[in-house]
Amino acid sequence: AKLIPANVRTYAVSGIVGSVLIFWLQKHWDRMDQSSNYVVEQFGREVLNLMPPSALFLTMTDLTTNSLRYLQVCHHHRQDVLVADQNLMSAEWFVDGQNKNFPGVAFPARLYWPSRPDGWTMRMVGVQDQVALISFHRLVFEDIMAGFLPDGGNNFGKFRVFTFAGSKEKSYEEAGYKMIPFGYAEEFARPMDYNNLNPWQLNESMWAETVHMHLPKTPPFVNISLAKYPEGTWEYKALDEYYIAVNRYGLHAFHLMNEWPRSALPACIYTFEQATRDLPNYKCNCSFDYYTVWYKNLGTCYYQSIGKEIGNLQRHRRLLKDSWGEYLRRVDAGYIYIDSGVQQDQTSMARILDMPPFKYDPALDHLEQGEVYVEVEQPLDIDPEDEDRVYSEEEMLEYHRRMQEEQPDDDLPPGFH
Repeated sequence: AKLIPANVRTYAVSGIVGSVLIFWLQKHWDRMDQSSNYVVEQFGREVLNLMPPSALFLTMTDLTTNSLRYLQVCHHHRQDVLVADQNLMSAEWFVDGQNKNFPGVAFPARLYWPSRPDGWTMRMVGVQDQVALISFHRLVFEDIMAGFLPDGGNNFGKFRVFTFAGSKEKSYEEAGYKMIPFGYAEEFARPMDYNNLNPWQLNESMWAETVHMHLPKTPPFVNISLAKYPEGTWEYKALDEYYIAVNRYGLHAFHLMNEWPRSALPACIYTFEQATRDLPNYKCNCSFDYYTVWYKNLGTCYYQSIGKEIGNLQRHRRLLKDSWGEYLRRVDAGYIYIDSGVQQDQTSMARILDMPPFKYDPALDHLEQGEVYVEVEQPLDIDPEDEDRVYSEEEMLEYHRRMQEEQPDDDLPPGFH
């Protein structure tokens, strides 16, 4: 070492250190470069943009609360939406310090803590407008409305109330409310009562009819790199929240199928078609692989539509085959664990796809011409002026049956046709 001049040794060491730094910089640059990462901001915008005007939004989780508040405070975006974090409402300082930021909202106690004597439940939270006081999670619940609206209801219907990631307790169910998917959130609503209408009632057939308007659209971050943003990152969680919201829509539409088939089946198909398009097309060895079941659910919607003769039957036979085929392909590829239930799926699907009503025949593809809600033959051409024509009883019954099928959807209430 003494034979090498000091300045040379310095340059050599500097060169080695610099080379090592450049090597590691190149190796990790793609993962560490966040210059174009706007996923969390985009997520917040997607959530807020689907909220109706002046909504009261009860959030949970840091991702949701912080992204929404950032957009409202720093970008002045959708400041009409009142964002209240359910966990923060449990702090003793919240009501005293934050009450001024929630105009019109009356907090009935010091904190949201159902088990404490000085706490409130969701059923007790109130909305006030000077002299008027309405319980908003009891939100016109039963006869309390009359007691708190002495002025005739000037404040009635002021807020629609939503929650993100559910509610910390279920007191709202005692008053007949349930949570209905709406955007990334869920809305507190009650079933329709035409004898006692109020703004917090929901016609679930109309909800299904309008799914395309409030279902979250494919977000701009749907194709994020799962190698760069693996499970456990905020970016992954933002995409997961989109998948959770879409899954919630599909399952809710599916549950409405028996009562409102003509509304719910198209909604179910629309939702799961979008959901399957937005899934990664590769096995990620992460929680997203579980959503392989969406292909099974989508196929089940096609199966139901064929059985109920709703939609273009030939198209649905083809897509039933494709959807269940992709589900079985992913099962074989190890996307999900194969248990006895999955094995039963494999057997049942193969049997159903070979049954005449559901078997896809490419020779009939000429029948696949656009979307129709009910595939029917042309009704019997009856000419009321042709008095000489004698129609059989079977012909008349067929004519009236076909004509009835062409009438407006009876799933909808009067005034919505």
